[in-house]
Amino acid sequence: MTQTFVGTKIVLAWPQEKDDVAGYAVRYADGYTSWSPKESFEEAYLALGNIEHLAPFQQRLIAEYAQLTEKAEKLKAFLYTPGSTSAQLPEVELADLTHQLTYMNQYAKVLKRRIDRIVGEGYSATAVSNEAPAPVEPAPVVEERNTQPDAQAPKVEGNDTPSGEEPKKDEEPSGE
Repeated sequence: MTQTFVGTKIVLAWPQEKDDVAGYAVRYADGYTSWSPKESFEEAYLALGNIEHLAPFQQRLIAEYAQLTEKAEKLKAFLYTPGSTSAQLPEVELADLTHQLTYMNQYAKVLKRRIDRIVGEGYSATAVSNEAPAPVEPAPVVEERNTQPDAQAPKVEGNDTPSGEEPKKDEEPSGE
């Protein structure tokens, strides 16, 4: 049966040309080494820096943080870039995506604290890899929208704005 797969492995790689084509030599955990064209490799892998000296679970933690912050940065751009197709989504979908971004940022903060305890204070995704984006600012918390006509929208605690208002697409989310 044909299925779709997604890969999640940590590999050691270095730039290497093959037949005058830019690419990477790739060494897998079992010692197997292969070669991959630059474009294919960079589409499939996110640079983490030199973390070979760390225990496997620590490497996975740094990889998880780098992947999460990259995804959060892409979601933030989708939600808050003027002219983005996010403006065409139903309100409830926008609210869920805003919640998702908030939770992704909270999750990233927890991972960052754990990484700081392993590699020391001052760690940042850019310090580990210049390919990984910095953590994004948390999005505002938005309650699910009330779709009943003439109903009073619930207030979000700590926020003076009714949660039934449209999110502003041209503004950045506020920080904590």
